[in-house]
Amino acid sequence: MATYYVSTSGSDSNGGTNDTSDAWLTVDHAMDTAPDGSDIVVLDGEYTESLFNASNNVSVASDSFRGATLKASGGQANRTLYFGTGYTSANDPIIYSDIILDGDDETARVVEVAGSTGTEHIRLNNVVIKNGTGQQVLINKASGRQEFYNVKFSGALTSNAIAGSSFANSGDQTLEIDGLVMDNLTAWSMTADEVINLTKGSANPSPATTFNSSVRGITGTFTGTNTDTYRIVQIRGADYPVVTECDFTFNKDASTESYIIFVSGLDATNTTTDALIAGNIIRANMPNGFVIALGESQSSSNHITGGTISGNCVTGKYYSAATPHNYILGEDSTGKMVGNVSRHSFVGYLASRTESGAEIRGNLAVDCYGSSYYAKGTAAVDIVNNTAVVSNKFPQLNIGILSCAKQGTVDTTAATFDGNTVIVQDVSNIAYLADTQDVNQVCTYQNNRYIIPDSVDLTSADLFRYQGTANTFSEWQGNTSDTEQIIQLPQGQIDALVRRYQIQAANAAGIRGDARAAIQSAVG
Repeated sequence: MATYYVSTSGSDSNGGTNDTSDAWLTVDHAMDTAPDGSDIVVLDGEYTESLFNASNNVSVASDSFRGATLKASGGQANRTLYFGTGYTSANDPIIYSDIILDGDDETARVVEVAGSTGTEHIRLNNVVIKNGTGQQVLINKASGRQEFYNVKFSGALTSNAIAGSSFANSGDQTLEIDGLVMDNLTAWSMTADEVINLTKGSANPSPATTFNSSVRGITGTFTGTNTDTYRIVQIRGADYPVVTECDFTFNKDASTESYIIFVSGLDATNTTTDALIAGNIIRANMPNGFVIALGESQSSSNHITGGTISGNCVTGKYYSAATPHNYILGEDSTGKMVGNVSRHSFVGYLASRTESGAEIRGNLAVDCYGSSYYAKGTAAVDIVNNTAVVSNKFPQLNIGILSCAKQGTVDTTAATFDGNTVIVQDVSNIAYLADTQDVNQVCTYQNNRYIIPDSVDLTSADLFRYQGTANTFSEWQGNTSDTEQIIQLPQGQIDALVRRYQIQAANAAGIRGDARAAIQSAVG
């Protein structure tokens, strides 16, 4: 395998064979001239050129880590890097490494992957993508494999960072993102309001194609400055989508609904099966929306089968007159939420119009100021062996910590709360320990433990609400199950128990935060 060199002091009339006296001047010339399978080393410096059909079977790398910059020159509609036709095979990728790709505030897209057929394989590794005026990376390619490893996006974001809406229209396709840093992506004025938007095409070719997507290790702080609906990561129609180990902070004052991670199907043909959303840490300062969502709360177009939300940690923000949600299993979902942590949100975990198989199990909710675990309009959901801790940190709004209600006009026809533990520091600070909205909601409460101070008089305190009517504990047992249990402890023990869970939840966020910081350091 031969190695060729490009230098700001070179000449395209040279042979390109060494880095001192024989280097070429332009990367474009090197791409056109070097034989397939060659390595092209770009010496440090700035190169003003747009690479059109940058698809030869070669690898291009900066001589030092991000020492070389390719700046747009106006070619191919102002793309800095344009992959057109004539790609290499899927087993021998085109690789760009350690280079800065600069749109110079002129490019509509810094990188575009085009073409409609074939099994081509492209990899961007340790590159910086910055200063595009539109989408930073657009993938119009409808097949093959595209990989983004340890990529940094820098500068203002006015549209998507990575986007495509025709994945797998022409053949099987895989999109893999592993290690992205979003630097200073603030002051959004976007018409397309997703940072990462990966949507399968609706062409429905025959035979059917598959779209596999994996998003891992993205870090960034985002500020939404207008009333648009934002989604940091959106994946629709992928066969087995994965979103793991991301670290996001999102700030938005407007009350319009937003999502941080949103995964769903596209239509009845392009469904999503067995999605995995795991190990993410998110701080969400937004008054309305859903932080991690497997489908929308009320949508017949979710088209989701199975799926797991596991091992995530989400911290929200208190709003006295707003109702943000940290986690949701959306309409028609049969997925599971297992082993997550939810902090400081109106609703910790919501099951909305879910179907048989949906499950919320073994999660922790700390200081939610509405319902920690909420079933709304469900055809089936099991809410089992979870823990809810409510301190004096926020006043709880008028809803039970465990709660069942209708979703829109759709009643809950089956929901089971079984074996959950609820710990309350001060019952005067809450609305109800558990409740059902009205007589039309079909919900089972059994084997749940409610741990409260021993100063509470159980004979007179209305701690529950059954079918819209306040209940004492004995009335609640009579209406639900005698397996329901209240444990009363001295206030000091309650305070210590609450504090222990608060520290546990904060540590869960901190441990994952340390891991994400290590990823960001490695990416740069």
